[in-house]
Amino acid sequence: MTIETERRYSVNPSEIDASKHLWDAFGHRETEISAGYIIRMLQEVGEWKSFTEEEIEEFYQRSGHTGFSFNGLVIPARETLFDGRTHQVGGGFVNKMPDGSYEVTEEFVNRAYEASPKKV
Repeated sequence: MTIETERRYSVNPSEIDASKHLWDAFGHRETEISAGYIIRMLQEVGEWKSFTEEEIEEFYQRSGHTGFSFNGLVIPARETLFDGRTHQVGGGFVNKMPDGSYEVTEEFVNRAYEASPKKV
C-alpha cells in the first residue's frame, strides 16, 4: 500500500547528493546512513511523499540488506561514548503518522541538503 501524501519543501529530493555519507547532518553515523536510504528511495519517487515501513524495507532489500532501522530518525537513540558515558542523539527528523506511515520533516530536508547539496 502506497500512501499518497506529498510534502512540499524548498528543496527537492533530487537536489541532495545522497550517493555519499551525509557527514554531520544528524550527529550520528548510523542515523545519517538511514537518512541516506530514505532520501535515495524518495529520489526514485521524485518528491517528499510519506512512505510505509514496507516501502523503505523493500528499497533497503534491493540494496542487498534486510531489517531497515531508523536509527534515531524517529525516536531518539542513546549512544555510548568511548569513555562509557551515554548521550541522546536524533529524534524528530522523521514523523510516524497516526495511519502508521512516515514522513520526513523540514528539518530533515534542510540538514540533508546542507550536508550534501548536489553540485549542478
